[in-house]
Amino acid sequence: MVIVQISSDNPKPVESLKASNLKPYQANTQDPYITAYLKTDALPLTFVIGDGKEYNSEKQKYFNQPLKQNSSYILFLRFFENQNSYYSTEWSNTTRTFVKPPDKASPNDTSCGTEWYIVVVTLVSGIIIGILLSYIVSCSRRKFRRRRQPRSNHEPKTTEADTTYQELDLTKMNTGDNYQSLRVNAEEESTYTELNQTRDVEDNYQSLT
Repeated sequence: MVIVQISSDNPKPVESLKASNLKPYQANTQDPYITAYLKTDALPLTFVIGDGKEYNSEKQKYFNQPLKQNSSYILFLRFFENQNSYYSTEWSNTTRTFVKPPDKASPNDTSCGTEWYIVVVTLVSGIIIGILLSYIVSCSRRKFRRRRQPRSNHEPKTTEADTTYQELDLTKMNTGDNYQSLRVNAEEESTYTELNQTRDVEDNYQSLT
C-alpha cells in the first residue's frame, strides 16, 4: 500500500496512522491518502506516483491521483501480512514536483497542417476559377448570339430583293433582245422579198427579149 501526503512541517508519525483511518484520495484534503494498492506477487520494478491509473484491492478502489505542479509531497509504504498485522516504512524525504512546460508542436504535425492548408486553398481556388471561367464563357456566348441574330434576319431579305431585281433586269434584257431579234428578222425577210421581186422582173425581161 502506498500512502501519500502533501508535505508539512510536522507530519503525524506513521505508527499513529491506523489502517481504518486511511482512505482513498479526496479533493481538497491535506490528510494522508492511499494512492495505490499493490499485490506482493505482482509488484512492479518501478512505480510512478500520480500516473492517473487505478490500483484496486479486492474490496476498495484506489485512484492514483496526478500530483499538483510545483508542490511538495512525502510518502511511506505499508506491507500487510493479514488485516491485523502490517509493517510500515518511515516518511520519505520531501519530493517537489516541477512545472510542466507547454507542449511544443512537432515538425511532423506542423508539416501535416501546412500540407492540409495548401490542399484546401488549392481546391477552393480551383473551384472559384472554374466558376469564373464558366461565367465568362456563358456571357460571351450570349453576346455572340445577340450579335448574330439581326444579321441572320436581314441577310435573307437582301438576297431576295437582289434576286428579284436581277430577275426583273434579266426579263427586260431578254425582252429587248427578243425585240431586237424580231426587228432583224423582219428586215432580213423584207430584203429577201425585194431580191425575189427583182429576180422576177429580170426573168420577165429576159423572156420578152
